[in-house]
Amino acid sequence: MEREKGITLISALVMSFVAVAFIGALLFLITNSTQISRITAKYTSSLEVAKGITDYIVSKINAGTLTCGGGTTCTTTNNNVDISGLGLSDYNASATYLGETAGTGFIVYAFRISVSRNNSNETATVEFLYKKDIP
Repeated sequence: MEREKGITLISALVMSFVAVAFIGALLFLITNSTQISRITAKYTSSLEVAKGITDYIVSKINAGTLTCGGGTTCTTTNNNVDISGLGLSDYNASATYLGETAGTGFIVYAFRISVSRNNSNETATVEFLYKKDIP
């Protein structure tokens, strides 16, 4: 009888340990997936801002009003595009003019845009080429 009580106690302790380990693993997974979801949301919002800056730059090129380095025309490669007036207070954003090349009847512009939320390490970087036909 004593032996059976001991085996029952050991069985109950083992089952309790397994249950606690399972609950701990479940809590770890829930916490980890919440963190991954938060990181994904920050990256996705930064990517959307980068796409918006892309649209802004394209519209400025088409209007002939794109400026770099504080108001000058964008002629020097690796020069910062002026995007300070966009009201991006929650983001650290930079747009870099990488250069251009001209062909018969067109110009191709190259840019790099990097955006991250304030106090975040997740950065979305978009590089794009824009071909503008010229008469």
